[in-house]
Amino acid sequence: MPLYLGIDIGAHAVKVAALRVAYRKTTLEKLVSVALPAIVPLGTDGAVDGPRDLQEAQKIALIAAVSDASGGKDGLAVAVPGTKVATRRMKLPLSVQKQISEVLPFELESQVPFDLDECVWDYRILQAGRLPGDGADELAMLVAVAPRALIAARIAAVRDATTQEPERVSVGAFPLANIVAASPRTNEVVAILDLGGAGSELLIFQGNELAFSRSIDCGTKGLPQSASRLARELRTSLSAFRAQGGTAPVRMFLAGGGVFVAGAESFLARELEIPVTPLPELALDVAPTVTVEQRSQFPVFAKAIGSALSLANKPVDLDLRRGSLAFERGFGWLSERLPVLSGLFGKLGLAFMLPS
Repeated sequence: MPLYLGIDIGAHAVKVAALRVAYRKTTLEKLVSVALPAIVPLGTDGAVDGPRDLQEAQKIALIAAVSDASGGKDGLAVAVPGTKVATRRMKLPLSVQKQISEVLPFELESQVPFDLDECVWDYRILQAGRLPGDGADELAMLVAVAPRALIAARIAAVRDATTQEPERVSVGAFPLANIVAASPRTNEVVAILDLGGAGSELLIFQGNELAFSRSIDCGTKGLPQSASRLARELRTSLSAFRAQGGTAPVRMFLAGGGVFVAGAESFLARELEIPVTPLPELALDVAPTVTVEQRSQFPVFAKAIGSALSLANKPVDLDLRRGSLAFERGFGWLSERLPVLSGLFGKLGLAFMLPS
């Protein structure tokens, strides 16, 4: 039974979710959160031990978190900050559906602040997430574009810390889409706010499909003084979604490290005039290794769980391991599974040879 790890690398902690996958059964095996060690400023006496920058601090926490989550792993998934990725909701003529990979770069060239020759991108064609303004002869899609160097750096950081490359590199809070997709079907329009320290990400779902996203450079840091700014940014984002033809969300769920900040729910509910609650726990089998306290903090681990789900089930988020950065399973992966595959093919051959 494979074990998949979803990794959420934050500015204050690294969170890891371990999922054990069997036939028609997915079990949450473990949740781990490791706070980043304090950064030792440059120029400090060399005798003072500690990380010298954020990347080194994240590496130390990542090594500890993955080690604590599992002694062995069959796959890793991670994401890059949404603030460093350009996401767009786009429309293309239905006639180009079979040539999207050729047509999309020309459409993106004038819409993203990157040199496309140095970028990777992924897209998802929207079905349930189509808005009233989308024509029947159009393809509505959600597109993410990121500098190739950004994705390569994230792959290298995970590989250096775990000796294993991540199979998937998603975008910001997009892994939360895998949690929504695994939830009971609904036709409601809902929002999820991944509330971080320095920044937040707003996702809007129409039914169980992601229809809109926006990164906001405002989080829990600076509260309560910055509360009015956060509310203003959220109202602007919701207005932008409605301007595209979307319907106002009927409720908002909170996820991320700032979900339990005192007064956050009531403040946002009052400012946005919709119910605001923590993201409810997903219906998964849970192993005894997951504590009651960790289960109560499900919204904090939601992004890590969503990343792990992208390996366990059919993913609905985006994956920027594209082009020259596409993940390739090595011979080591095949050799580990060769005995199982040999036994399976042997049984199949025997079944064909025996008389019915």
